[in-house]
Amino acid sequence: MASNLHTNLINKGFTSFNLKDYDVTLYNKLRKIVPYNRVSSVVNPILVKFVFCARIFTTLDSFFKKLEPMLVDIGYDIENKEYLYHKNRQFEQAKNDSGGGVYVRMDFPSNDYIMLDKIKQTLFLNFKFAQDQSWYETDSLRVNEGNRGGLQRFFRNMVREILESHYPIDISNYFIPENFSAQITCFPNNSLITPHKDGANELRLAVILLYLNDDWKSEYGGQLVVDETEVVQPEFGNVTILDFTQNNIHHEVLEVMGNSRRYAYVSFLDIRNM
Repeated sequence: MASNLHTNLINKGFTSFNLKDYDVTLYNKLRKIVPYNRVSSVVNPILVKFVFCARIFTTLDSFFKKLEPMLVDIGYDIENKEYLYHKNRQFEQAKNDSGGGVYVRMDFPSNDYIMLDKIKQTLFLNFKFAQDQSWYETDSLRVNEGNRGGLQRFFRNMVREILESHYPIDISNYFIPENFSAQITCFPNNSLITPHKDGANELRLAVILLYLNDDWKSEYGGQLVVDETEVVQPEFGNVTILDFTQNNIHHEVLEVMGNSRRYAYVSFLDIRNM
């Protein structure tokens, strides 16, 4: 079975299915962890950063000089080490950015979900950008970090079980604590990911995405578009695997519409430290 699944995945570069059809036992375990229409109450408390990616129509100096007093006004600590690290990294990256304008990719960490939402509103009410790529995300769902009701362990074991059935090779090294990493992301209103490829990476096996939204409608947007043809609805239990062993698949996330929030579990399977 694995060889057939592997052949199908490699030939197309991706595969999609609903977890309930694939393995009803896994689906029922997921449903127990994320009860019907309770995803926000499960995920929002563990969202710890707002991620923002866009081209700005000014210099980095001007951008931060305008932004930081606004962040102080809403009570955000601009002196925290992680914020300063990402800010400094932006200035380093700008030296090598040959594109039009200045590309900003910032992480705004906070353990307060309300604060994360304030940061998003501050950015998009006070600045104009060439594109809106932004989302909230959890910290890395590593098995050895804390105890969130079995969330980390369940997701890691689920990913391993699914991918072992798709790849006939030994993939155990991708799941040791030093290598395995994943997040749950939340895409709010107007968020999207522009069309792109993630690039060749000989240490990467695949990316796996699992959607956690109940009663999602097409008009809410947020669909994953793969290879410019395949459209995956972000409905609860839908799974997509993108293969990187022999493929570099073009993909994007369409804009989330209305007041919807699109939740997805995402893991890039890399051998980082072998």
